[in-house]
Amino acid sequence: MFCVLDLLFNDRVRIRHFSRACLAIMTGEGTGWHPDEIAYNIQKSVNLSGKPFDVAAAFVMGMGVGGLSELQAMERIMERDRQPDVLDCWLMDEAELPYHVTGNEPHDPASPDRVDGASCFNPACHDRYFRKAVRYRGGAFTIDMPQARTTHMDRIRVRRNRKLATLDAPYMRALETGDTRTQTRIATEKQALRDIPQTLDLTVYSTPEELKAAWPAELPKPGA
Repeated sequence: MFCVLDLLFNDRVRIRHFSRACLAIMTGEGTGWHPDEIAYNIQKSVNLSGKPFDVAAAFVMGMGVGGLSELQAMERIMERDRQPDVLDCWLMDEAELPYHVTGNEPHDPASPDRVDGASCFNPACHDRYFRKAVRYRGGAFTIDMPQARTTHMDRIRVRRNRKLATLDAPYMRALETGDTRTQTRIATEKQALRDIPQTLDLTVYSTPEELKAAWPAELPKPGA
């Protein structure tokens, strides 16, 4: 199945998928719009979306009359839905996309290593964990490692902050009971957690797989 690859500023990418219903209409008999309806919808598309007349006309004619090949329909939809921030766009077979874009691992909402519906902390998962770091340069997909490191550290911070929050109550109890040993232990642990962005050097990891497996010793590993 084909999709649209949008090339954005700084070599970032966005993927667009096609509506099967829309493709079916354009490759079938169309909607059966009368000429005046086609003219109205072309002008409406130009006025509301600001699309060039030829782009709007090609799409509306395809919808109204049909009879297009699937490739022709995809090309017309691609141009009609192109956003202002797109520098270039083209059709691409989804099989050629890296897993960082498509993902191929389901994620159980109850899993302790789940980040969101598209990714998890498990380094063995081929998912969209580093989706924001995907770049398209020189005809090939790459991972922007500085951006990937930022992504990973941001997610470590989220887990670290959760751990810090769990230490507040026992620290307050130690204060109330005058347990100075526990106070010192917790204060030391909290400081070590706060220092993780400075003590965990992610620059030593050169691939997304190595980076995703990196985890600070001071913080319990998700799923462990």
